[in-house]
Amino acid sequence: MIVQRFLAWAPTAMPDLRAEAAGALARVYLYSDLIPGERERAAAALTLLLEDRCLDVRQNIAEAFASHPAAPRHIVLALAHDAPDIAMPVLQRSPVLNDQDLIEILATRGEEVQAAIACRPDLSAALAAAIGEIAGPRACVVLLQNAEAKFTPGVFARLTQRYGNDHEIRSILLNRNDLPISERQILLLRLAHSLGRVAEREFQIGKERVRQLTEDAAQRATLMLAGEEAHNVPGLVSHLRTSEQLTTGLVLKALLRGDLGFVRSAFAELTGMELHRVERFLEEPERAGFRALYRSAGFPEPYLTVFQAGLASWYDSDRRDLSIAAGRKQAAERALQAAENHPRELGQAINLLSRIATEAARYEARERLQAYAEPLRLAAA
Repeated sequence: MIVQRFLAWAPTAMPDLRAEAAGALARVYLYSDLIPGERERAAAALTLLLEDRCLDVRQNIAEAFASHPAAPRHIVLALAHDAPDIAMPVLQRSPVLNDQDLIEILATRGEEVQAAIACRPDLSAALAAAIGEIAGPRACVVLLQNAEAKFTPGVFARLTQRYGNDHEIRSILLNRNDLPISERQILLLRLAHSLGRVAEREFQIGKERVRQLTEDAAQRATLMLAGEEAHNVPGLVSHLRTSEQLTTGLVLKALLRGDLGFVRSAFAELTGMELHRVERFLEEPERAGFRALYRSAGFPEPYLTVFQAGLASWYDSDRRDLSIAAGRKQAAERALQAAENHPRELGQAINLLSRIATEAARYEARERLQAYAEPLRLAAA
């Protein structure tokens, strides 16, 4: 009787009253003990109301059905394809919709609807992957901020590839603790190039100078990342090799900074040798074993003496208990001296090593001044 009375009344009712009654009928369908056949008639009546011109009618049905698993699937699907304001409640919450339903909607709707899907609770890895693959930046921001979304490395890789130059998405990705180190390095590289373009445009710096500054900044960021995530260094090194960033210059910079864990991983990656064996050869850089390891890694022959000088310096620093700053200064100076013995072959390396040695000297001088100033500060206090 309830449904018959509703159907007789609805055609002449005011839109606001009709909308209120539609929501009430949807709740009756979900929560009332209807007599046999009445539930089917209620579902039929609600199906007819999907064609109502009044948006509030359909929106009230959507709000009533949005969170309930017993809502009629055909009605929920129709609401999910309706106007954004009507679709969003069911897209955000409905357990009736499965991943395939939502992926099909993602591909055909705008960012407002995509963002509604991206904030669903307990969002699956498959749906996260689909959002990362086809959704716009607004939905991807919502996805990254969804604490219940399940991410795989592939989702992070696709988001980095698609939106690594988007400032907001890049910042959110870099602030996530679960971001793979390879994607973190790519984003830092993108950031360095972005800053380089700003420098070229705003400060009228020459292209070659910008290129050099960008490369230095990217390599510095990469080595800082390796220091912060020491347990992930082998994975980072593998990524750098695959992306053709594991250059002689980068490994040499790591060596002169004292990042020996990175250096060991680089030799292991390039030679296929186990880390503990690599470490044994690096400890004796003047012996034939290291020379064979070096050549197997494929580094240029003229740089051999530079690597030997840098390695020997660090193991000497350990014996002399030098500070990091003093160790860097000593390693850079010895490597530069070794390069200067081969000016023809190592002209570019000499320029690089000169810059590194100058920077290391400044770093060591600042450390000395701080050491001198500390007793005076304590005395003054």
